[in-house]
Amino acid sequence: KRSPLCGRNFEYFSEDPYLTGKLATGYIEGVQSLGIGTSLKHYAVNSQETRRMTSNSQIDERTLREIYLSAFEEVVKKAKPTSVMASYNRINGEFGARNKYLLTDVLRKEWKYQGGVVSDWGAANDIVSCMKNGLTLEMPDPKGFHTDVLKEAYKDGRITDQELDNWTKNVLQNFVSLHKNIEEVDSEGWFLKHKKTGARIVLLANDDDNKVFNIGFRTPVNNDTGVPHIIEHTVLCGSKKYPVKDPFMELVKGSLNTFLNAMTYPDKTIYPVASYNDKDFKNLMETYMDAVFNPNIYDEKKIFLQEGWHYELENKDGELTYNGVVYNEMKGVYSSVDGVMDRATLHSLYPDTSYSYESGGNPDNIPELSYEEYLDFHRKYYHPSNSYIYLYGDMDMVERLQWIDKEYLGKYDMLKIDSEVKKQPAFSQLKEEKVAYAITDSESLEDNTVLTVNYVIGDSSDVELNTAIQVLEYVLMEMPGAFLKQALIDAKIGKDVYSQYEDDICQPMYSIVAKYANESDKEKFITIINETLEKLAKEGLDKKALLAGLNSLEFKVRESDFGRIPKGLIFGINMLSSWLYDDSNPFVLLETNKVFEKLRKMIDTDYFEKLITEYFIKNTHKSVVILTPEKGLTEKKEQQLKDSLEAKKGTMTDEEIENIIKETKELKEYQTTSSSPENLAKIPLLEIEDIGKEP
Repeated sequence: KRSPLCGRNFEYFSEDPYLTGKLATGYIEGVQSLGIGTSLKHYAVNSQETRRMTSNSQIDERTLREIYLSAFEEVVKKAKPTSVMASYNRINGEFGARNKYLLTDVLRKEWKYQGGVVSDWGAANDIVSCMKNGLTLEMPDPKGFHTDVLKEAYKDGRITDQELDNWTKNVLQNFVSLHKNIEEVDSEGWFLKHKKTGARIVLLANDDDNKVFNIGFRTPVNNDTGVPHIIEHTVLCGSKKYPVKDPFMELVKGSLNTFLNAMTYPDKTIYPVASYNDKDFKNLMETYMDAVFNPNIYDEKKIFLQEGWHYELENKDGELTYNGVVYNEMKGVYSSVDGVMDRATLHSLYPDTSYSYESGGNPDNIPELSYEEYLDFHRKYYHPSNSYIYLYGDMDMVERLQWIDKEYLGKYDMLKIDSEVKKQPAFSQLKEEKVAYAITDSESLEDNTVLTVNYVIGDSSDVELNTAIQVLEYVLMEMPGAFLKQALIDAKIGKDVYSQYEDDICQPMYSIVAKYANESDKEKFITIINETLEKLAKEGLDKKALLAGLNSLEFKVRESDFGRIPKGLIFGINMLSSWLYDDSNPFVLLETNKVFEKLRKMIDTDYFEKLITEYFIKNTHKSVVILTPEKGLTEKKEQQLKDSLEAKKGTMTDEEIENIIKETKELKEYQTTSSSPENLAKIPLLEIEDIGKEP
């Protein structure tokens, strides 16, 4: 089994690094899909079993990369093993378990590995050096673990506080959970994963009695049928435990909720609730959990027809039309210039990703969605393995977790779900998109064009960059006399000039908008933006303005005043802007104190000017969108739809027409028929004794 000619050949997949990478990736993905962890070994260059504790593998960089590391890289990046086991031997003079180049520079920094790094039995021959250079878990030698050695090294200063914090963070997040105090929101934070299903759970425990629960799912789309939006509506139309047609209208009658809603975003769908009352909070949680995991949509097709779309025909001589709640809602969205602008902007910047499609649904495409495709979407994405669960406030967190596991998560197994939100590769040059939008006959074609310049900026989890861009937005476009806004106003480009920064998607975008402009202003609009930004980057920004912007933003963040919306809800939604794309630290967007502290120091440097240069002036991942007004566009599209449906009806058989008439009648009867008293009684409502005497 063990040969002096190689390492442990009985543990190898093959001698071919390409084949080894493919075999190991498939094996690990299969094992970990069952909720079982794996350990990838021996990292690296374990070429000799004889004298394994003392041998030294001398190897040049090209050979190391092409022959010895390529298989590891393939597996680490694609399969994400639970842990990686370091080899016994030296690699270019340094032992594998304390080799900073391999464990930290390559594995962590270059390959972005987030799992644990473990030694083999007795391989951690200098535990302090091992820890400082990237090892996170020691297997013992015959003398046991070296805990006392680590304690002494910490006491005498060989291990710093920062090194201990970093090491502890790695151990907790990869083998137990991520646990930290988050002073910015005065909470104790926990990030957990459900062992059986992999469901992600964040807890923010504090003394806020306005408790919040949210369950969300990553729901990327590959068409414009609006399937996540329709599912958001339909799962709220009755479930296994609560089979009434509109449980939430019934629930509100006996609820003290402070928030009760559901929202569809371009890449996620969320179901948040909040309440001060303990029993009410539990009622809301149970109703929502049952709605998303056990909806009535599989048993009652009329729910899809009502909320999504359906043909409507009263009699055989009548006009065939489309109808449906989401269908009609999105017709309203697409009739507004803002709705058209938002869709065109996303499409212009992210044409090769799910963001290029309308998650809410384009009315032209919603009727392309079939009932079975709609159910398949729910089957695929509404599973605990694709869920993001959030609990905030003053409650018994352990009791709530036990309830979630017993009633819902524990009834499922791990499922490998491909819901990754893909990133758009950067453009090599500016892209342009022109779209028409409808105006009435009484409106003017002149001074009614919308011009936008849009930039993709960094990554949503980069809290420092996101904060700095918001400070720049204040200086450039928001404060009285803002430099860029004033330049556009002085040039008389548009009558409503503003900007918007969208940081709740994987790759944030920043847009500069001029409404009530003319298409002929396009080149001037672009030139003024570029020249003004170049001038500011070269001559410098007003330091007092930067400080004012930073102070204003910091005050808003610290104040956390969101009006009637519970602050715990906003914290949870904001967290998803990084958590949805990276599990390593879901709290990163909440931890802003050090960011504000650093940016304050950067004001007196050229930090912000360099950001303008990098993310605006030299940034090639940008677009120009022109929205031109068109009279009669609404009427033209309505006539096209009418002609299309008339032609479709003309191809239908008498039997098909009768079926639509019958379906129309049955749907109206369904909509006007009340739920039975027996089912209504199942809705959990508060009693007088459940309401405390204190206001």
